Amino acid sequence: MRKKAFTLIEILIVIVIFGVGILAILSIMANSVKNFDTINMQTRATLLAKEGIDLAFHHRDSNLEQGYPRDYYARIENTDGGKEEFLGKDGNTTFKIGLSVDKNQNPYYLLEKIKIGEYTADTFDEYFKTFALELTKNNTLTPYTYKATTETLNKGYARRIEFVRLKIENLKLLKVSSHVIYKRGSFTGEVVLESFLGPRDSER
Repeated sequence: MRKKAFTLIEILIVIVIFGVGILAILSIMANSVKNFDTINMQTRATLLAKEGIDLAFHHRDSNLEQGYPRDYYARIENTDGGKEEFLGKDGNTTFKIGLSVDKNQNPYYLLEKIKIGEYTADTFDEYFKTFALELTKNNTLTPYTYKATTETLNKGYARRIEFVRLKIENLKLLKVSSHVIYKRGSFTGEVVLESFLGPRDSER
């Protein structure tokens, strides 16, 4: 009894079926990797935003420990007697927060005021360059610093913190918003966490 052999058409059909199946599996794997990377970036951005809120409270607590009002920012010495500046007033609204670096790359800032236009989809790249974080990887605990660059970064995170004054039924509050934008190639996103500093500790 002769065994029936596979025809060329049958072999081609089997190859096509296997090919479609393999492509489907590869597509699922690629989407899984993409989704994992997206979730990973969102999680890191959320942690960086939470850290921004914590640092704002640290600034508040440090002020109170030194006898300053909770919203004290700095004293400008180039005026007669020096002028005190406060968060959320006179343009003191948008800051780098973490550890900025001086010209010798020494970290020394906790809050650094930044003058910049309104954040929109069109200004994403400008904000990303201005507030981009440089995350170092080594065996020692290294503080986050800001990456000074004129180049367009393809991947990473940028963090800023904003202070806005609120007054609700004679209760003066300072709203703190920690913004982290992130990108990987053409993919971008943003995480925003908010909290409040208050009530006020002085009559100002």
